Order: sequence, then structure tokens, then C-alpha cells
Amino acid sequence: MIHFNDSTLAMMICCAFFAIFSLINVSNALQSLSLNGQWELNDSKNSYKGLTGNVPGGIYSDLMDNKVLDDIFSGYLDETSKWVPRQEWIYVRNFSVTEELINHENINLVFDGLDTFAYVYINNEEIGQSKNMFVQYVFDVSNKLKVGENTIKVHFMSPVKISEDLAEKQIHSYVIPPVCPPNEYHGECNVNMVRKMQASYAWDWGPSFPSVGIWKDVNIEAFNSTIIRHVVTDVLEDDDNDTWILNIDIYLAPSKKTITNGKIEAKIQLNNQVITKVFDVPVHATNISVVCEIPKGSVHTWWPNGYGAHDLYLLKVRYSTEEESEVSTKEVRVGFRTIELVQDPLGEGYSFYFRVNGIPIFMKGSNEIPIDVLPERGQDKKKIRRLLQTAKDSHMNMLRVWGGGVYESDYFYDLADEMGILIWQDFMFACALYPSSEDFLE
Repeated sequence: MIHFNDSTLAMMICCAFFAIFSLINVSNALQSLSLNGQWELNDSKNSYKGLTGNVPGGIYSDLMDNKVLDDIFSGYLDETSKWVPRQEWIYVRNFSVTEELINHENINLVFDGLDTFAYVYINNEEIGQSKNMFVQYVFDVSNKLKVGENTIKVHFMSPVKISEDLAEKQIHSYVIPPVCPPNEYHGECNVNMVRKMQASYAWDWGPSFPSVGIWKDVNIEAFNSTIIRHVVTDVLEDDDNDTWILNIDIYLAPSKKTITNGKIEAKIQLNNQVITKVFDVPVHATNISVVCEIPKGSVHTWWPNGYGAHDLYLLKVRYSTEEESEVSTKEVRVGFRTIELVQDPLGEGYSFYFRVNGIPIFMKGSNEIPIDVLPERGQDKKKIRRLLQTAKDSHMNMLRVWGGGVYESDYFYDLADEMGILIWQDFMFACALYPSSEDFLE
């Protein structure tokens, strides 16, 4: 997962780096239970009962699948379906839990994406809320499950009504423009009040479909010691020693109960050797930083599309307890290159171009708006590969992921690395001012 914490242009440029997040989980004694698949879908007024909902999915896709809506991309369905985001929608399903799973000391319910305002219930008890479609939500359900059949319910509120309510409260202090899109967009107002795909309320290139739903995977994870949540890498050049410096940040979810000794092993396969780092993990550590020195002669340099090969190297990160009773691993692919934004003084103003591996590069590319206006459909790997392949075949070497859409999937960024396409990553803000309240910034 990419973590953004600076809104300056320079940092946005720095985010045009290797996203390298093709993550693979492996477990021994750790248990994972997927809750993807078919759920029951109802609205809060009981006007629509017993429909079939899909996870990952979204309300517009589900209503089309259930023949409640015709194809929303034909005719004037963007106008006649405006009732959909003003409803409250409820997704519910039963699932079975084994005694083996429930005996773990830590059991988490992990939503990779909830769009957007929702209350989450396990066995009719509220265990959490969501209000941001861009982040992962992890809820502790250790004491909420029972052996046998359990019920999970996700109650989605109307994003349009919440936007209106937040704007009404804000207006007593000052107005945060723009309030509404141009009339020609036939969109909804106050999208800048919520952490949701800004284009879902309409844009100059697309219709208004403010979707709700569980738009990414949902799993139950059970463990006793520690699991690896995320691995983030950064590559720097050390010319003095003819090496690459590979910085690895490992984000952990440690047990809240048992004090368990463990170790981390970071291993990267190079052209002619394997470099391995092994170290102990402090009790209750939530993040570990590792530095590996990589001889330049042991790897091929990564180049943008049209300038050379795009070699990537597999990094395996493994956590294990001392007795190997639990093992958690993730894998990412790493490329080795330098990139710099060159802003030299000119007669008037400054230059603005990139050097990759010391070579000035003419950046050819385009803006990448959401792959689909329905965010769950933008996760389709075939669509992603087709999009990036056409960019590569068109001799593009950079794409700007636009800030009115979504942070794309790990698969998207990893495939971009593989195809030699740099990513200019916007933060998810676009063409508006935004609240600065503590609640919004959080």
C-alpha cells in the first residue's frame, strides 16, 4: 500500500516510482476466511428485498444484475436512477466459523474497501463504521464470533444525503466551494465534503453514479503472534560505493495478548546471488525498517518504456515465530533506477523535465481517469492489463493517476512497473477546496 503524507508537487512527482506491490500472502497456522461472493441485498425501506449482491461489488452493478435497473450507460438512466444513492442499502450474509479458527487469540475482520459510509455488524452487534472509501478497515472481532453459523451485515448510508448534511453544518462557518457542479453535468452537490471518488458525483467526462458497496475484498484473519500487513520499498543510489540502497519498510499487526518472539527474513533474488537479512522482531513492534546494500553489478537497471528493459527483482519478506508455529509472508517486485525532476533556472522561470538514470527523458503519456465509473469494475485485471498494454503499445512511458478517481489496485501499479510505465500519482483531491476540520483530516 502506498502511503501519501505530503501535498506538495515535489512529493507528487516522487510518487512516480515503482509501485511494486504484487502482494502474496502465505500462512502456516494463520487462518484466513474469505467473505467474498454472494450476499443478500435489501434496502432499508423494504422496497427491495432478497436481491443478490456481489462482493466485491457495488449497488449499481447489483441492481442491474437483479434487473431492477436497465443498463445505466444507455439513454437517460443517469437521470432516472438518481433515487439509488439516496436510499440506504444493506448487504448481509451468513458464514461458518470453525473451532480451530475461533481459538486464535487475534481475529480481525478486514475490509480492503468500503464505499463509503457504513455501519458494520457481526451477529447484530455493531463492531465499526467507515467513512472513507480509500482506506483499509480492520476491525477486531475476537470476542464477536461463535463456532458455527454467524451473520455479518453492512448497512450503507446515502452518500448524497450525508454530503448535504455535512455541507449544511459547514455553511454556518463558511462555504467551501464549489458547492455544485455545472448544471450541464446533471450531477450531485457537495462531493468535496466526503472521502469518496470525486467523479462519482459527475464530471465533465462522465455521468453521476454515487455508488455504495463493498468494492474490494473482505476477509477474516486469525493469528496468535504477528502478521505482515504491508511492505513498502524505496531505492536510492550510492555512487561512492557503486551500490543501490534498498530501504524496506515492513508494517506488522502484532498480537495484543501473547508476547511472542519472532524474526523477520528479507530475501531478494538478484542476477547472480541472493541477499538475505535476518533479524529479531521486538515485542509488539508495528513496523520494521531494513536496509540492504545491492551491488550494482548484480542487477540490471530499470528503464522507462522505449529506453531499455524493465527488470524487476523478487523480494520475499517472511515473519516467523521461533518455533515456526506461525509464518506470514509477502512478496513484492523491486526495480533499480534513479529519477529526478530537473528545475534549472532559465531566462524566465525554470525548466521542468525528468532524468531517469541520469538520462533526460521525454515523458509521453496521458491522464488516467478511473478505469470504470463504477469503482468495483475498475478492479478487473483484464481491463487493467488491456489499458496498460494499449498505453505501452502507444509508446507511453508515464501515466498520471488523476486525483478525482481512486488509488488503483496493487496489480495496476505492479503491472505498470513491468511495462516500463512511470506513475505520476495524484492525491485523491480534485478541482475543489476541502474542509480542514480535524475529523476530515483524520
